[in-house]
This record gives sequence, C-alpha cells and structure tokens, in this order.
Amino acid sequence: MQRFQIELRRSNATHAFLNTSDLDTEGTYGCEVSTEVPSFRTIKAGKELRVHVIPKEGPRIYGVQKTYRIGDMVNMTCLFGPSKPPAHITWYINGEEAPTSYVFHSQPSSEEEDGLLISESRLNFALEPPRLWQGSLSVRCLASLSQVHATSSLELIVGEGTSGAEFQRILHVPPGQEGPVITGGLPRYYVGDIVDVNCSSARSLDLPRLEWHVNDEIVRAEFLTPYPPTRYPDGLSSTKLGLRFRVLPEHLRGDEIRLKCTATLSYVITRTSPETILMGDNHRSSSFHTSDRSGTAVTQVLSPSLYWLLILMCLIKRTVS
Repeated sequence: MQRFQIELRRSNATHAFLNTSDLDTEGTYGCEVSTEVPSFRTIKAGKELRVHVIPKEGPRIYGVQKTYRIGDMVNMTCLFGPSKPPAHITWYINGEEAPTSYVFHSQPSSEEEDGLLISESRLNFALEPPRLWQGSLSVRCLASLSQVHATSSLELIVGEGTSGAEFQRILHVPPGQEGPVITGGLPRYYVGDIVDVNCSSARSLDLPRLEWHVNDEIVRAEFLTPYPPTRYPDGLSSTKLGLRFRVLPEHLRGDEIRLKCTATLSYVITRTSPETILMGDNHRSSSFHTSDRSGTAVTQVLSPSLYWLLILMCLIKRTVS
C-alpha cells in the first residue's frame, strides 16, 4: 500500500477510498472475513481494478516513399502509442482488410519505465496493377484497444461445513447486473475425483468473456470446453464455458476447493490513421510521385489502362503509316 494513499477519513472496515489513481493503482483488491469456533472458516472476496491509458492521437503511417514504380515493394509501418493495454493493428487496402501474408506484427515495446507500450505493424506488398482500383489505391491502419467495463464472478467453495459436506456460493456482481451461474458441482470432492462443471453467463446484448479459476489460479485452456453462444428471440445472448479436471492433492486447500467463474464485458476503442492514397493521372510515366496534403500522403501513378491504351494507339498509328 506504499505506492498510493488511502484516505482514512473516508474509509472504514468495509470500504477503502483512494484519493487518486495512476498506473500504480492497478491490481487486485481483496478482503476476507474469518469465523471463530467451531468452524474457523475464512471467506475471501477480490476485485480487479484496471487502469487504461488511451492516446488522444491515432496511429501514424511511416515509410511512404516519394516515388514508386509498378512492381516496386510498398513497405509501410504503422505505429500507435504508447498505450495501456497495447493495441491490435489492422491494415486496410482500398477499404478491405489486407491479406495476412502482407502484414507483419511486432511485439509491443516499451521506451519508458512507466509500462506503457508502443504497438507496431508493417505492411509489405508488391505494387501491381490488379491492386489498383480505377487507377488508385488507398492504405490506412486501424488501432483497436479493448477496455473492461464490467466484471462479475461466482465462487463455489466445496468442503466440510458445520453440518457436513456443503457448497458455499459467493457472488460478486456490480449493482443492477446478473452474474454467471455454475452448474454440475458436487458437494464434496476427493483426490482422484473428476470435477465437471459449467459456467453460464447472464443474458446480455454483448457476449462476455468467461474465465475459470481454481483456488484463485487461472485455468489452462486444456481443461476448458467452450460452447457456442445461445441466441434468444429478444436479441440477447449468453455463453457457456465448461471446466473438467481430475482432483490432485495440491487442489485441496484445507479440505476445500475454490472454483470461480468470471464474466468480463468489454468494449473496443478504435483509432484510425490518415489515409495514404495512390492516385492515377494522365502523365506518360509509370512512376509515382508523393506529396503531402492536409496530413494525407498522396502518391500519383499512371493508370495501367491508360498506359496500354497509349501503346495501342502508337501501334495503330504505325500500322496506318
């Protein structure tokens, strides 16, 4: 707690008030309640707080040459950031997503110690006539960042209670929302037993991302079974994620197993770059010339159809002569 300050005057046994937030504020905040004799049980609850940094400016394209010729390699780089989380960059050529063989993504890099990341992607392809549309070609890149806006979870504690084997269900849900539902659990597990449970999200307009935790540790994909989403007549949807594993000695913590399913809803923020346009003209040349205009790079090239039309006219003129 040394990295940030809690305002004690506005905090109490059940609430903690932070007077500011920055990158150091991010983390998991938890509390626990312990009972005394005869059960000596502890109930824990946690909530993850995330801090996002979204740049005001969009991505920029670098590496545009002043002159190109048909057959030259177009090699452009799109940079975005620094940001948190890193962005996913998508390239578009003439309004359509660029083929994956043209795109080369780099690992996000950090230039400062603040943990913010710069996202980088490179577009590389040969400039050929089929790529031109009406003698021109446009290129742009789009940076997408996902921000979490709602997280809910249900924790299932399986173990011995005061009256024998029992479940404890601990629901962590924001006000006014419904949380996920866990089905298929047994009231008691022993080493060698198979845990086979399902987590279903509440119905919503957007599908949440489901995640399983066993004893507060995230479960690997090999133990998960994803199911296709369920669509309802009212336009809402829900999703389901299965969990199946064999109980090992390390899974039992004080004769208990904690199974938690978390549903996370997020929305995507996008930023787009200025468009790089390769425009055809009427010059008798197969070369490109680049100029900047209002932040848009404009590269000119002779339209291929016009190029062949000129050759045909020359042949006709020579035949007539």
